[in-house]
Amino acid sequence: MKPAVLLVRPEARLADDLAVCAAAGWRGVPFAPMALRPDAAALARLPEQAARAHALFWVSPSAVETARHTLAFSGSLKHVAVGAATARALQTAGAENIFYPENGKDSEAAMALPVWDRLPDNGRVLIVRGAGGRNLLAQYLRGRGLRVDFAEIYRRVPHPPDWSALARFAPCRAWLTSAQAAQMLFAQVPACHEQKLKSLFYLTHHPRIARAAADLGVARTAVAADLAHALMLPNTGTNHV
Repeated sequence: MKPAVLLVRPEARLADDLAVCAAAGWRGVPFAPMALRPDAAALARLPEQAARAHALFWVSPSAVETARHTLAFSGSLKHVAVGAATARALQTAGAENIFYPENGKDSEAAMALPVWDRLPDNGRVLIVRGAGGRNLLAQYLRGRGLRVDFAEIYRRVPHPPDWSALARFAPCRAWLTSAQAAQMLFAQVPACHEQKLKSLFYLTHHPRIARAAADLGVARTAVAADLAHALMLPNTGTNHV
């Protein structure tokens, strides 16, 4: 039997991960602890907000896909993506002026992009995201003299995963792509599965997410560039006491 890894992320993002797992000889087990619910009122406001902006910053492929039937992506407007996957989603949606960090996929990497120098003084940036989230990029841009608005076009709602998968597939690892996913996962776990869930080896692409998992009681974590590299890691990691 192939070794199993839980894929702890929204269902819409699972297809690529399942393919990566299969290619690496692993069984990927969908284990989404959340669903993304579009906010109709926020989506209705999005075209007007975008029309006032000099650049749009997209926090994830999910943000792009939620907006793609509401917003006209083609044209001269600058679209800034948090990483390569979000940039690909923008390209698929029809965006033409796309900027993204080639080394990194977080707010810190996006802050180093030269595109911010191309915006006018007191220019306006619209951050398109789900409800809540970090404000690090917004603070940075405001410090540069830019105006920042938010379009919070979806909400994350609890989505209980199939807890029986823990027994059926006996996973030894979990792939975790956001601190919110970790928090929503452990907020829903039944007491009978909590210890098993905490004992898995958690893999992620960012130290901040690894720290969030550790704060929730996870015993071992490791950081890798992406899922393919994570699956190649030995069964060791940072031990948290």
